[in-house]
Amino acid sequence: MRILHINKYLWLSGGVERYLFDVADACTAQGHEILYFSQADSRNRPTDQDDYFVPSLDYATAGLAQAKTIFERTLYSREVKDKLAALIRDQKPDIAHIHQLYHHLSPSVLDALTEVNIPIVQTVHDYKLICPNYRLYSPQEQSTCTRCVQGDYSHCLKHKCIKGAYLPSALAKFEMTHHKRKQYYKRAVDKFICTTQFVKDRLDDSPMPSEKLVHLPLYINLDAYTPTEIYEPYLCYVGRLAPEKGVLTLIRAMQSNPDIPLKIIGDGPIREECEALIAELGLSNIELLGFLERDAMTSILGRSSGLIIPSEWYEPCGLTAWEAHALKRPVIGANIGGIPESITEGKSGLLFESGNAEDLSNKIQSLISQPELGKAMGEAGSVHVHSVCGSHTEGLMNIYAEVMNSSST
Repeated sequence: MRILHINKYLWLSGGVERYLFDVADACTAQGHEILYFSQADSRNRPTDQDDYFVPSLDYATAGLAQAKTIFERTLYSREVKDKLAALIRDQKPDIAHIHQLYHHLSPSVLDALTEVNIPIVQTVHDYKLICPNYRLYSPQEQSTCTRCVQGDYSHCLKHKCIKGAYLPSALAKFEMTHHKRKQYYKRAVDKFICTTQFVKDRLDDSPMPSEKLVHLPLYINLDAYTPTEIYEPYLCYVGRLAPEKGVLTLIRAMQSNPDIPLKIIGDGPIREECEALIAELGLSNIELLGFLERDAMTSILGRSSGLIIPSEWYEPCGLTAWEAHALKRPVIGANIGGIPESITEGKSGLLFESGNAEDLSNKIQSLISQPELGKAMGEAGSVHVHSVCGSHTEGLMNIYAEVMNSSST
């Protein structure tokens, strides 16, 4: 089978690309041929399709000279459609697997595929299909939010949900309203693959077609994670330093645990705020390590006594829990979003009330004070993640076969 993966980035920008590469490699190992379509970038994974890629668009540095390209990539890009149409004509994929198009490739991708009857599946990595800022989270109010789920995107502008500013929020509102009116995704995508039941339920609450929603947990390459028997008495956080990630709550929880070291791996917009809070509370047990590549991250996480996921937004999946479990480490996770689907309370980890520093502190003390229980939780988590990842490719192939059979009848 020739599988065409389409994503706005083809370099390791985050968890989306890690999944894309891992599942593509797994399918390659089973004899399938993988094709790619994305933006041109020197950091890209090498492919034979590079000549078809569209020029890269960096919103962080884009100026007025790129205003037309930004507008087209947000709403509908003829350039993207033509480039993809040429790839389809020459490479003849059997199916397209979409990840993230938003703002960089545009829904014109969908027309290029449907016009030649290529079946389409899309993995739902976030909430962009129902929320202008992807997160079901109001940055201004610093709380979860579902105001836009039913399709009224005026709330995005009212609450300045994009960068805290009216102009980008207005553009996002216009984009979502336009796409809803045209029904690009609803009409073209044959199956939306939801990474957790929580994500599926949120899309079920929206105008998205329920019959096109299917739940299939994500996949990680377990060969990249080698467990050790070393258990050092420190805990880890792995992720962005952003308000919705709950890092500040985690730091406050560590105030009650001054003898337990915490290593924070990651970077982001509130790093200085984290540093200030650590100084204000006089904590010497917290180490900010910044962003680390996967090998360095897994080396530190793999010797720890466990991982903490303190999110305060509807985390779609909690994939870092699987990484910890692949390393036989227990997980303390916030009871919110898709996180509880990665943790069996009392068996592979512990859950706490999201945003509750006292509850988190108690769970930290409980884990560290029972090292043998922590090891048993890590073992149980490893069994679970091996089971889920071991069946992922089969589940994905079943979905592919279903949409391909439907499109041929």
